[in-house]
Amino acid sequence: MDWATLMHRVWGWDVLGCPRCGGRSQFIAVITQRAVIERILTHVGLSAARIVAAPARHFDDTS
Repeated sequence: MDWATLMHRVWGWDVLGCPRCGGRSQFIAVITQRAVIERILTHVGLSAARIVAAPARHFDDTS
């Protein structure tokens, strides 16, 4: 089952529906090359800086 169907079943979200026109979005490509992603983000005026995730917090079950 694809992710859009799962989102609709679990949360009731139509993630591929356009809220403006009601049209349907569809995937035309999956981009995995970092240089291409950075070029696209920079072109549309978004930051291409890498986001570094914080380390997970330690769970302390002694309280």
